[in-house]
Amino acid sequence: MDPRTGTQLRSRFVSLTLATVSLGLTLAVAGCRSDPPTVTPVPPTEDPFSRITPSPEARAITIEIKTSVIGPGFDRLAFVLKRDDGEVIENGNVETTFYRQSDSGPQRTANGPALFFGRGLTGGGRWVTYTDFDASGPWSVDVAVQLMDGTQGIARADFQVAGRTKLPAARQPPPTGETPYAEDASGVAALTTDPNPSNDLYYKRVSSGVVSGYATVVHFSSPGNCPEPECRDALDPIKRAATAWKLGANFIHIESRDPADPSQMSATAKDWGLTTDPWTFIFDTQGFLSARVEGPLGVDELNLLTRRASGMDESTNAP
Repeated sequence: MDPRTGTQLRSRFVSLTLATVSLGLTLAVAGCRSDPPTVTPVPPTEDPFSRITPSPEARAITIEIKTSVIGPGFDRLAFVLKRDDGEVIENGNVETTFYRQSDSGPQRTANGPALFFGRGLTGGGRWVTYTDFDASGPWSVDVAVQLMDGTQGIARADFQVAGRTKLPAARQPPPTGETPYAEDASGVAALTTDPNPSNDLYYKRVSSGVVSGYATVVHFSSPGNCPEPECRDALDPIKRAATAWKLGANFIHIESRDPADPSQMSATAKDWGLTTDPWTFIFDTQGFLSARVEGPLGVDELNLLTRRASGMDESTNAP
């Protein structure tokens, strides 16, 4: 019964020089966009084998990749930027340029802005950009930064785009196994370690959500059993977004940890190919994966992704 009616990506630190380079960055403001910050193809007139190179002027920054798995198709790259003194960079203009490694060297495929999401999350926010990865194998990204004081610089990181994995992939349906749900409020406590659960997150199976004609957000975390505070607190933004969307989208929480042995992933998490937590999967109105996010997800980015999965444009009223 449904009471509701309505890559093996290598995380690495790369030190490069913070330089004064003119890159013509454009500031993109998250609150003014209906789509996530998707990078755009490089114009064909540009040399696809050229790379951004730093000026000799020295001041180091580092980039820390925060996504452990990237797959072919539309996917997300999240990262943290730090000054040479370890201070995290949260403000400024950031431009990403992606390169696919080929026999001829790194071939540029796309470029576009990154936005900073999740300010105030436990563990801090992330710079985020999305693009379509058209092949598995080795890739790299140049990250050009213009700081608020006018200083500009560049960082670089290598990563892998994985082949087929058990994780739900872009434009694919969710795994076929049934997911747990509650018949009514009395059954919710058995499905979550959240001490203050939002019951509506447990009244629907994923299989019924993805055929409802609405976008469906599936979130895996374990508020009571996750080993890291970032994961223990990850459900809170999901609950806030679900309240704002009301009947405009389906929101489902599934425990990521085995309640009998919290050191292990839950049976459903294993069925979905999860080896870490938290994870959030957003399916579109046709039931196909629109986006997936590893790690904590703020309400700001979640709203953008849910709007995209719902097919909404900028003129549509939504949270």
